[in-house]
Amino acid sequence: MKSHLIVLVLLLSVFVVTNSGCKKTVIQERVVEVEKKTAWTELKDLHYSSRVVLNSAVFDDSTIAFVNKGVVATYNSNTLNFKGGYIFGFGDFTIGNKPAISPDLLITANRTQVLITASTDLQLHGKMAFIGPSLFDTGFIEFVAPYSRTVSPQAIVKGKYVLLPCLRSISSQQQQFAYLARINSSIDAGASNSIRLSVDTIQMIRFTPVISSLFGSFFSSLTVAEDKIFIAYGADTYRVDTSGNVKAFGASLNSISAIFKLNGNLFAVDVYGTIYTSSDKGESWNVFYRTNNPLWGYLSFQQIGEDVFAFYQDQIWQLTLSSSTMNIKELQNEGLERSAITSINRCGSKIFVTSLFGVYYRSWDLFKTYK
Repeated sequence: MKSHLIVLVLLLSVFVVTNSGCKKTVIQERVVEVEKKTAWTELKDLHYSSRVVLNSAVFDDSTIAFVNKGVVATYNSNTLNFKGGYIFGFGDFTIGNKPAISPDLLITANRTQVLITASTDLQLHGKMAFIGPSLFDTGFIEFVAPYSRTVSPQAIVKGKYVLLPCLRSISSQQQQFAYLARINSSIDAGASNSIRLSVDTIQMIRFTPVISSLFGSFFSSLTVAEDKIFIAYGADTYRVDTSGNVKAFGASLNSISAIFKLNGNLFAVDVYGTIYTSSDKGESWNVFYRTNNPLWGYLSFQQIGEDVFAFYQDQIWQLTLSSSTMNIKELQNEGLERSAITSINRCGSKIFVTSLFGVYYRSWDLFKTYK
């Protein structure tokens, strides 16, 4: 996604021409292409299909990882130099369009199995954990993906708990479930002290409809807040803790699309544009504001420290809270036009945006510049 200025440069060359003793000056033109500087700069190291980046994760102060359908690439955020790459998972057979990744784990799944790899040991193919429910659950049908391409099909909590939504058959009826797996990490002294993963425990989580009379096979959102997992099916929102306890919120928290934290309180947005708030870490919820604008349900939200940003297609906004008013202001996106943003992350002194059309970056100090 690059734009250019076309500059005409006139070069004067003087030639001596023997023609009746006259001197003739010839003017030659040359077109010079100069790249236009924009607010956002593309990481030119990515080419062709590798520019289709679906997610990102920050491993440390100088290492950021970019993920597409089957490849992870890590870069030094200071120098922008490539550090290493890894081919993982099931490629085009992977469910969902946003592989789940954290500084600890990388998860990929197809319809029938899940592979979990240690993010710090991406190059070691044999150190992954495998979950194939058909080996221990006769009611298992398949793992399911979310409606939205900006929602990951799995959730990671504390670097060792993963929630894997699935469809199961009970008494000839298909119902919504999930497996909550605890992943054990150990040092493999026989392989250069690399990390070996194994599945410690697996719990079966059942989601019973409260508002919705019938679920579809897909969930609309899956997010982590206060070390708990929030998932929405139909009109219902549920919370799952790391012990496997499930809480259904019913009408008090309609089907949510996202959760974020501002000024110490949690906020949730539902698919109809209603904003909810919780002051007790998600135990109870109240309506904060009704925007009456369903476009809020299409926004994706990214928490970066104390800041919260929303994005949709090629636009980015910052959310701020003053008293009882939530403000949303659009940030400068010159250079991102006509892209489709998939994630936003800060690493070191830079902010990175991944999209279906490449990775872009700019200085963190300049990021919060309003349009």
